[in-house]
Amino acid sequence: MNKGHTIYLNGSTDYLALLLTSDTGIQRILDLGLTQKRSRYGLKAWNIGIIEILEQHPTSRATILEAKWPGAKLDKHVPQVIAEALGLHLRTRRKFIPFCLTNAYEWIFGVVKVTPGEDFAAEFWMTRRCAIKGNPAEVMFVLSALHFWSTEDGEVVWKLGAKSE
Repeated sequence: MNKGHTIYLNGSTDYLALLLTSDTGIQRILDLGLTQKRSRYGLKAWNIGIIEILEQHPTSRATILEAKWPGAKLDKHVPQVIAEALGLHLRTRRKFIPFCLTNAYEWIFGVVKVTPGEDFAAEFWMTRRCAIKGNPAEVMFVLSALHFWSTEDGEVVWKLGAKSE
């Protein structure tokens, strides 16, 4: 990355699943969100508050959940979720950022691994698309995967699919 340059990405993450490992003051931020989300400025301030909590509590977990419209071709949206993960890394310095991409009927799970420093590098892996029709077993599978992706340590998630080093 070039020093002295800032890159802005238009848009936002649809959902950010958080697992907070201590009393972070999140309730105050969530309460503010109930009143601030009605305005563009208020929503931005609320999002910044959430990111600041993640910056201050590095052991807390954050998983990106990107939702697209039914029928959307998920492969076309992988670059977006990777960019969101890199943006989250730049603000919170997390090495592993799990993510989920869905159009309600298809689901892709993955994780980004960032190696910071002079030789900044990022890599990711993701599952194949998992298509569901809505039967209870498929729904439970997706819910279990979402729970695991959102609560497990990012390094553990990374090791599930990363090539052996």
